[in-house]
Amino acid sequence: MKLFSSTFVVISSLTIVFNLVACSGSSDSPSSDSGGTAAPGAPTSIIISSDRPLEIFNLDLFSAITPSGSAAAVSGSGNTPTLGGSSFDVGGSAVAASGNTPSLGGSLPSGSGATTLNGSETFTANISVTAVFPDGVTQSCNLLHPFSSKNCSLTGFTFSDSEISTSTTLSVQAVSSNSSATATLDSNSLPVKKMVVEQVSSIDKGGFYGSVLYSNRTEFNGAFYYVANNSNSVPKIFKLSGTTLTEFSNTSGNQSTSDNPNIFKEFNSELYFSALNSSSVVKLYKTNGTTITQVSNITGSQSVADTPARFTLYGGKAYFIASLSASVRKVYSIDSSGVITQISNTTGNNAVSDLPNYLMVWKNKLYFSSNIASGISKLFSYDGTTIKQISDIRGSTISDGIASPYAATDYIYFWAFNQNSVLKLFKTDGVTVTQVSNTKNSENAGDLLSAAPANLPGQIEFNGKFYFWAQNSNNVFKLYVTDGSTVTQFSNTVNSNSIHDYVDNYLGNPKIIMVFNGMLYFASAKSLDVVKLFKTDGNTITEVSNTAGDGITDYVQLRGVYSDDLYFTGYDSNSKEKLFKTNGTHVTRVMDINPSNHDFDAFESLCNASNPVFSVSSSGIYFNAYSAYGTCKETLFRVRSL
Repeated sequence: MKLFSSTFVVISSLTIVFNLVACSGSSDSPSSDSGGTAAPGAPTSIIISSDRPLEIFNLDLFSAITPSGSAAAVSGSGNTPTLGGSSFDVGGSAVAASGNTPSLGGSLPSGSGATTLNGSETFTANISVTAVFPDGVTQSCNLLHPFSSKNCSLTGFTFSDSEISTSTTLSVQAVSSNSSATATLDSNSLPVKKMVVEQVSSIDKGGFYGSVLYSNRTEFNGAFYYVANNSNSVPKIFKLSGTTLTEFSNTSGNQSTSDNPNIFKEFNSELYFSALNSSSVVKLYKTNGTTITQVSNITGSQSVADTPARFTLYGGKAYFIASLSASVRKVYSIDSSGVITQISNTTGNNAVSDLPNYLMVWKNKLYFSSNIASGISKLFSYDGTTIKQISDIRGSTISDGIASPYAATDYIYFWAFNQNSVLKLFKTDGVTVTQVSNTKNSENAGDLLSAAPANLPGQIEFNGKFYFWAQNSNNVFKLYVTDGSTVTQFSNTVNSNSIHDYVDNYLGNPKIIMVFNGMLYFASAKSLDVVKLFKTDGNTITEVSNTAGDGITDYVQLRGVYSDDLYFTGYDSNSKEKLFKTNGTHVTRVMDINPSNHDFDAFESLCNASNPVFSVSSSGIYFNAYSAYGTCKETLFRVRSL
C-alpha cells in the first residue's frame, strides 16, 4: 500500500498547489514518542518582495553648521629635494598600424525606464510573501525585530513610511506548527532606509557663492575635509567632525587671502594637500588633523612655487609632480620621514622640464608620460629603481601624445597618435605597445575628435573587458568594447548608426559610465539629443531612467554609490536638474531643494559654476548644490542614513 504526502505552497494571492508524491510503507508517517506527536517539519522556503523601495528622505535645508574655532597652526618651511633624477632605458615599443576595425551594429535597448518615485512623499508599499511548507502543519508568519509588533500575513501585507524610524531591514519568519511544537525559517531581508538630505555649511561661511566650485574633499580620521569660501569669500579648508565645523586652514596667514588649497590623500597617517604660503606661492603641506606642516620647498625659495600635483602612492612612498624651478617640472617622491627625492630626469637636463603627467600604478610599477631630450612625450614606467621608456609609436622626434591612460586588469589602455598623427586607442602590457582601435575604418582618421584629450568621454573596465566611446565610420560616437584583441561596437541606443549615442554636452565628461551591482550603467541617447540612463550585463541593454518624461532628455550624470544605491543628477519633469538614485529597478527623486528651479548647475551655467562634485564617505554622500536661499547661493549638502 502507498501513501501520498502533500506539499502546500502559499503565495501572496493564497493559491494552494498540491504536489502529490508517492511514498512507500509507513516509515514516512509521523512517529510518536511515548504517545506524543512528532515535531513538525520546518518551512522549506520563504521569500518576500516589495513593489517599491522601503525608504523615506527627509529634507533638512536650514540646519547649516556655523564654523567655530580657529585655523590650525602652520609650522615648518619645507624640505628641498635630493637633486638628480633617474636616467632611463631608451627604446620603447614601435607600433604597426594594425588597429581592429569593427562592423557597424550595436545593441538596441529594451524597456522604457522606471517610473520616478518621490523620495520625500508618504507611501504604502505592498509586501508579497511566497512560502513553502510541509504538509500537515499549521502555517503562519511573524515579522522580525524591529517590526515584530506588526501583524504578518502569508497572503501579503502593507508597509508604510510612518513605520520607519531608522535605517534597518525587514524580514519575515515562516512558522510551521502542530499540537506539540513549532519550526521556523527566516526570509530574505529587504532594506529599510530613513535618509536625510541636509545642508552642511552656511552661505556666508563654508559656502561656495555659486561662482566658485571646489572639488577637493576627503574623509580623514573620521572627519570630512572640504574646500569652500570663508566669510571673506576666499577659499580655505574646512573640517567637519560630527556636528562641529571648523575653518581649518590658513596657510596664507591672512583670513582675507586665499589659501587656494587642493586636497590630495592620506599618506603615512597624515593628510597631504597643496596650498598657498604667506608669499602666495603653492607648496606641499600635511596635517595630522590638529596642526599643519609645510612639507616641500623644492624650488629652494619661499617665493617660487613648487605647485605639486598628481599625488600618488606607490611602494611605501608618495609620488608627485612638482617644479624644480619656475618652469621645470619633474617627478618626485617623499618617504615616511619626509625626505623628498627627485625621481625623473627624462630630458637628461635639470634645466629642461620633463612635463610629466598621468602618474598611475599598475602591476607594481609606476607609469607616467614624460618628455625625452627632444622635448616630445612618451610613456614610461618606474619600478622603484629604474625608469624605462615604454612607447615609441611615432619615433624619437615626434610626440606620441599620450592621453587618458586606464589601468585595466591585463593592460594599460591609452589614447595616442598613430604614425599618421590621428588618435587611436592603444594598449601595453608594460613591454609591448599595440594599437587596439580603428573604429573609423581608416588609419588616416582619428577615432576621437582632434581635441580628444580634453573631450574624452568615460571609459571603464567591466567583466574583464574595456568599454570606451569612439567614433564609427559615420563620424558619430558609439560605445565600443574590447578584450584587447577584438573591438566591437556595443551600443546603438538611438537605433541609427548615423546619430550620436550621446550629446555634445557629455564631451570631456567621465560621469556617464559606472559599474554598480554587477551591471554597467551608462548615459546614452535614446533619440536625437534625448539622453536616458541605461544598464547592461554585457549582452543586453535596458533603459533605466525616464525622469524627465517620454521624448525629453534626462541629462543623466552618474555621481557615486552610497547605501547600496547609484546616485545621479538629471532633469525632472520640469526640465530642472535634481538629484535621483536607483537600485537598478526603481528610480527615486531624492530631493527638491528649489521647486520649479535647478538644484544644480551641470549644464546651464546659471552662475558661471562648474559641474557639481559628489564625494562619497562613510558619513554620507557630499555635494554642492543651490541652497533654499535661491539660485546662485551654492553650498555644501550631504545625504546620509539615519
